[in-house]
Amino acid sequence: LLMLVAACSGPVATEWIMVKDRTPTGDGSVTYAAPSTIRKSFTTVKMWSLIDSTVIQGDALDRPRFSWIDDWEYDCQGQTLRLLRFSEYSGKMGTGENVFSQALAGSHSLPVNPGTVSETLWKLACGKE
Repeated sequence: LLMLVAACSGPVATEWIMVKDRTPTGDGSVTYAAPSTIRKSFTTVKMWSLIDSTVIQGDALDRPRFSWIDDWEYDCQGQTLRLLRFSEYSGKMGTGENVFSQALAGSHSLPVNPGTVSETLWKLACGKE
């Protein structure tokens, strides 16, 4: 079940599609994807995702954060994914203060496991949905 959400404020003004809602029974988070950010290059595709939490999280410096925007690279043939960079925000849906950002130049590819949120994001990015 995918649901469209428009986020028109904060660092990213884009449309988000709800991929997984874990608020009722899980960790209190909702995962979204941004198909408008898809960038294709041969067999790989890059796409942003967002994790929005209903529970305030803290980092090592006790800075509050409610959401994360990740930039993933998906290998459509090899069925792997790799995190390229992420940003953490003090507000919901990527709004508020950017409390931490990091680029992960040397990150390793991970397998796309069946039945996971990662598989749903991989299918969406690679046009398998």
